[in-house]
Amino acid sequence: MVVMGGDVRRPGFPGFDLQRSGVNISSIRLWRDRGGLLRLPGMPYQITVNRELCQSNAECVSLAPEVFALDDEELCVVLDPEGAKDKGILLAARACPMDAITLIDETGEQMWP
Repeated sequence: MVVMGGDVRRPGFPGFDLQRSGVNISSIRLWRDRGGLLRLPGMPYQITVNRELCQSNAECVSLAPEVFALDDEELCVVLDPEGAKDKGILLAARACPMDAITLIDETGEQMWP
């Protein structure tokens, strides 16, 4: 099984073959992203917040407080892109009524919005 991604020979990138890597694939939990690609857990999204769109609803903060916070201007900021599991971050981004949060996966594909 090959996991698709960028151009480096490590999990999540083309040319990386889990079976030939010596990784015990029975102990790895893979899941499919929105594009149908298999993803390894622990590969954080690149998270961008469009502060011009943010209206301080704080839905993202309530769902992933380890990742998102409101700053002194009451606008969303990213505290730690690895502060929650990918599914939790995706749920938090989807909860934003203004779609102010953009998620890019390790392959460079925009996952949200």
